[in-house]
Amino acid sequence: MTDIEIPDAARRAREMYQQGVTISAIKAETGLTHHQLYRWLEGSPGGNGASLLPPLPKRRIVKRTRITAGDRMSVIARIMRSAERQIAEIDRRLGNGQDGDKDARALALLARTIRELTAIDMMNHELEAPAATRGGEPDDDKPPEDIDAFRDELTRRINSIIASESSAVSVRDD
Repeated sequence: MTDIEIPDAARRAREMYQQGVTISAIKAETGLTHHQLYRWLEGSPGGNGASLLPPLPKRRIVKRTRITAGDRMSVIARIMRSAERQIAEIDRRLGNGQDGDKDARALALLARTIRELTAIDMMNHELEAPAATRGGEPDDDKPPEDIDAFRDELTRRINSIIASESSAVSVRDD
């Protein structure tokens, strides 16, 4: 039986994978397809069923999920509805005179939870509001609309600072 030659692209792909390079970058550089890449990472079984190379441990795929303000608001709303249902259940039980101490603790916890959720909700509304409505200052880091006018004004101000400093130095010299 003939030995199967391992392509240079497969060797390079395995090296890059061990270095932590992304799958898309490995595929772009080596020209391997997704299937070919993972086949070589697994060791590429030969004709007799044995792997040509030792398999590499697979990396854990981490997808970053972005939590939007809408998602947070949805969670807050669901927790609020749940708290309201629990309060209604406790109110119903209090009317029957059952286990008042446990219900009082649960009500205190629910009250604190609702207070914190309301504070978070208010903070989210403040963050979503534009700076002008929050009472904050407008964004000073906006680029000027006319860069030439900006440069002229900057030059004028620098010259006036230099002129005022030179006149102050001449007054001190006298």
